[in-house]
Amino acid sequence: MNKAVRASDELSQGIAVPQNKIDDALWSPPRHLSPVWRAQLIQELEAARQQDEQNEQYMLNWASAGVLDTGKFDTREQEVDAVIRNLETGAPVQWYEVRQALVVEQDPY
Repeated sequence: MNKAVRASDELSQGIAVPQNKIDDALWSPPRHLSPVWRAQLIQELEAARQQDEQNEQYMLNWASAGVLDTGKFDTREQEVDAVIRNLETGAPVQWYEVRQALVVEQDPY
């Protein structure tokens, strides 16, 4: 079920839907990116990747001496890099991939 349908269903049933979820449900991606917007997205993706790297380092520095699973950071780095590469080369990229790559996981500690 897509976000717009879900928000509409909840509203019609009298369920309170936060404004940010309504805004997110109503957002529609453009068909094409201007060079300026493409560059801005790449900068935002690079910032998200940098924040992921900082979170990983924080986890490594402050976690106990046990075995740490940094695999999720490695996987995210590969995903973000792939989206950046596609934007830089003009290859097709899905909006859900861009939006997912922009989400920085919160520090687990």
